[in-house]
Amino acid sequence: MRSLNRVWKVAAWPAQAAAFAGRLGVPPLVGALLIGRGLDLDTAAAFMRPQPAHLHDPYGLPDMDRAVDRLLRAMRDDERVLVWGDYDVDGVAATCLLMEALLQAGARHVDYHIPHRIQEGYGLHGPTLEGWARQGTSLVVTVDCGVHDHQVLTQAAAWGMDVIVTDHHPCPSRLPPAVAVVSARRGDSRYRFPDLAGAGIAFKVVQGLAAHVPGVDPETALDLAALGTIADVVPLVGENRVLAKLGLERLSQVRRPGLDALAQIAGIRGALDAAGVAYGLAPRLNAAGRVARADAAVHLLRTQQAAEAAGLAKELDQCNQLRQQMEEAVLSDVRRVLPDGDDRRVLVLSGCGWHPGVLGIVASRLVDAYWRPVVLVGLEDGVGRGSARSIPGFDIGEALEACQAHLTRFGGHAMAAGVSVAAGALDDLNDALNRFASAAPPGLFLPVLDIDAEVSLGDLSLSLLEALEGLSPCGAANPQPLLMVRDVQVERMRRLGQHGQHLGFDVRDRQGRCVPAVAFRVGSRGGWEGRLDLAFRPELDQWRSTKRVRLLVEDWRPAGDGGPGEDLHAAISTLEGTRPQSSTLSRVEVVTPPPLNDGRGRDCRAVVEEVSGGAVLVWALHPGQARELTGHLRSRGRDVQYYDAGLPVAYRRYIEESFEQGALPTLVSPDPGEWWPVRPSTVVWCTPAPTPARFFSRSARAARVVLAYGAVEVADALNYWRAMALDREVLVRLYRTLGNLEKRLQRPVPVESVRGEVEKEFPGSGWVLVELGLKVFAELRLAAVERVDGAESVIMLPAPAQRPELDQSPTYARRRQEWSEAVVSVSVALEESVDTYRRWLEKAMGEG
Repeated sequence: MRSLNRVWKVAAWPAQAAAFAGRLGVPPLVGALLIGRGLDLDTAAAFMRPQPAHLHDPYGLPDMDRAVDRLLRAMRDDERVLVWGDYDVDGVAATCLLMEALLQAGARHVDYHIPHRIQEGYGLHGPTLEGWARQGTSLVVTVDCGVHDHQVLTQAAAWGMDVIVTDHHPCPSRLPPAVAVVSARRGDSRYRFPDLAGAGIAFKVVQGLAAHVPGVDPETALDLAALGTIADVVPLVGENRVLAKLGLERLSQVRRPGLDALAQIAGIRGALDAAGVAYGLAPRLNAAGRVARADAAVHLLRTQQAAEAAGLAKELDQCNQLRQQMEEAVLSDVRRVLPDGDDRRVLVLSGCGWHPGVLGIVASRLVDAYWRPVVLVGLEDGVGRGSARSIPGFDIGEALEACQAHLTRFGGHAMAAGVSVAAGALDDLNDALNRFASAAPPGLFLPVLDIDAEVSLGDLSLSLLEALEGLSPCGAANPQPLLMVRDVQVERMRRLGQHGQHLGFDVRDRQGRCVPAVAFRVGSRGGWEGRLDLAFRPELDQWRSTKRVRLLVEDWRPAGDGGPGEDLHAAISTLEGTRPQSSTLSRVEVVTPPPLNDGRGRDCRAVVEEVSGGAVLVWALHPGQARELTGHLRSRGRDVQYYDAGLPVAYRRYIEESFEQGALPTLVSPDPGEWWPVRPSTVVWCTPAPTPARFFSRSARAARVVLAYGAVEVADALNYWRAMALDREVLVRLYRTLGNLEKRLQRPVPVESVRGEVEKEFPGSGWVLVELGLKVFAELRLAAVERVDGAESVIMLPAPAQRPELDQSPTYARRRQEWSEAVVSVSVALEESVDTYRRWLEKAMGEG
């Protein structure tokens, strides 16, 4: 996955911000943010303090009167009522919300049905609905679905069923044949707020019922309305903001045992906020419908028993873990089928065995990585089911409607949709969607980072954080404020997280003010050296009774010509601890190093961009970094190719010949295998060489060498080589993973499956770690690799009577030796001057 180069768009400071803020009694920054959200004094006051009175009249929705009348008749005549929901959080919350209101109203026979994602699919399923008709159900109320189910609704009438459709998805021009179609998205709707979620529409029905049935209390439905609204990522403005704000308040006052148990298992402490719902509760509630049935989520929301709630919460958490595994497997497949430099405006990708339940999440991750609308389709027996996700400004629901001739079924809205398509129609669907997208302005596909305001570190305070809370709940259309600070220095950088995937550091300005900061999931991205501009979201950092402001850094860029990075030795020491005092270096032929150019402390990508003339060979740490760098250089118009020893032989030879003949000017590689260029003009090291021998074998034939790495690249390299050192714990985890996979699959485990599992624990190094680990296990006769059903697979061998020692493996012994050399080599490569490093290399290669 590539890292996008986002264009920073900083909002201008409104001239009236101070006066505006003074009228509202808030800091000027909050006033500027409110103006930036398009609010005036009246709307801003309501925005900051949502009230129940701000909810609109439910009877402003089309067919609300008809829907309520039919429900009242069903309760009067003691009919059997079925609430037909959807398997996502919005659909599940809407189902529970409406069921509880109908029971409050006195209905005695209320059932629900959530369709199975794979067996029944989205929306009304004819055979299942007919089964409910045979059981005597006479009234069906859909929530979060139904507006596109013309055929099934026609059949329902023949089975003696009336249907009320409540849905928030875009309505077709021809409405489905139902008793009522309650939707703010109808063409004839005059409702004041069109962006309600499915749970929001269901809440309006409850409000409509409450006007006629004293026992119905809409306030009791606010928590579920908020849950569905936040989870469905609809705009948190207008009526949605009111529902979210009031619902979150109710969640903190009237606790549901199921949500309490789920919050505890998700590690959420204190009152629930929008982020806790979106990132803690929603993924677990969604997981049931993704990998199994959503009924467990329904039971969790409705149970009043703490013990049952705890069991259901654990079940949903396990579903979520399985979902994560399936998601990574699909993402690994997508990386293989998605070609480098794909310039389509809409990415349509398909694969056999992709579980439909995780395709929406993977599509969202691809949208974030490539800033393109994405349609992912899982194929089985010639039939494809999948999900689409989009970027702001490109209505994927509208696009699919325009291309529906190539679909068997679809439904969704501007940012997300579900599709069914015949395998043979995928190429036509791809062409049609990209023709539709060709009419969109090119700027739509440029990733822009919208920054709300520029501030100084001195502007940040606990009182400001408290004032910014008035903007919550934050979400779509009302994001947490993104601010910018210029010309600061990063200090005390350190790795965080189980696998070091996050960074913690301090930020200091020229006035000496210092604020803690954190950056999550930054991978191998560099560019932290020198003075920087930071884009960040301010947040509260609390440890026991100590509170302080912390920066959650979203992006960074050079602030201009700045000094060198801070103490790089400290960065190494923080990551590595005490450094060995000596090591044994490999004996190789003594060679004089080529001239060295110092680009350390700068963004490697910028250094490579500046290198030109002749054949340029760029060494990266691992395939992930190499592919990311290749994509970046291509986006800048560079003629560049990715290369490693694992490429197909014919393709590899073509690249080698093109490079040696001068037809390919730049090559990026993590591993050349047995080949490297006879004499490249320039070798660029974007990661420090782990040993002098490796430096010479990769650089000695070059006319010049450029060193282009810094503290972050060093941290990544040390973590990577530590994993490659194959310590005992790593091998035990790998061996256990192999055993668990074999037990689960009940057959030899494909090597690709092993790599996908290991990549989760060791991002960027899983592929080579598996290769090395399997060599060790083969040498110790614990496992073998053979071709099974056309795929390289791992066969676990019976455990030997006497447990082998790891030192008996030549691969293990060699890797441990290389690790001790790497720690010394990296410290010299970073801390010393170019001349000192050069002399050290010569001396190291001459020692015996």
